[in-house]
Amino acid sequence: MIFIKRAVMLCASIAIAAFADTHSGHAAPAAAQEAQTEIDRLAQAIKLNPKDAAAYSARANLYRAQGAYEKAIADYDHAIKLSPKDAKIYGARGVAHAQWGDYEAAIADFGESIRLDPKQTSAYNNRGFAYAYAGEYEKAIADFGASINLDPNDGGAYNNRGNAYKDLGDLKKAEADARKACELGVCNLARAMGLNQNAHSHHH
Repeated sequence: MIFIKRAVMLCASIAIAAFADTHSGHAAPAAAQEAQTEIDRLAQAIKLNPKDAAAYSARANLYRAQGAYEKAIADYDHAIKLSPKDAKIYGARGVAHAQWGDYEAAIADFGESIRLDPKQTSAYNNRGFAYAYAGEYEKAIADFGASINLDPNDGGAYNNRGNAYKDLGDLKKAEADARKACELGVCNLARAMGLNQNAHSHHH
C-alpha cells in the first residue's frame, strides 16, 4: 500500500516537472478562476480554428491540472488526430491516463512518445512509474535505467530506480541508487532508507 501512494505522488510530481507549462489545479481560488478564463479563451480559439492542435493540447493540460481527466483525454485525442507525430502530446495524455488510474493506456502512450522521440527522459521516467504502479518492477527498472543512460546526472531517475529495486526486494541495488541520487541532490530515498550520512551533500 505504501508504494502505491508514493507512486501516485511521484508520478504527479514527475508529470509536473516534465510538462512545466501546465497549471497546478490545487492553487488559490484566483488561480482556479484564471485557469477557467484560459479554458474559455482556448474554447474560443478552437471554435475559430478547429484544426489547432496546440489549443486542444493546452486546454487538455489545464483540465488535467484540475483533475478533469476525461475532458483532458478527449482534448488530447483531438490534438493527436491533428498532430499525430507530436511526442509531447502522447506523453501528456499518458500522464492523464496514469493519474486517472489507467496504467495500460498510460504505458501505451509513453511507449508511442518514446518511439517518436527516443531522446526524452520524461517519457521513460513516466512509463517507469506506470510499470511500477502496475507491479511490473523489472520493466520499471529498465525504463529508469534508460532515462539514466540519456541523462546520467538526473538524481530523480536514480531515486526512482532505487524505489523500484526496493519494492522488488533488492536492497543492495536500492541503496546504491539512493546514494547516487543523493550525491546528485535528490535524497528522498536515502532519507527513507536511513542513509543519512550522505543526505546533506550536494544541494542544488
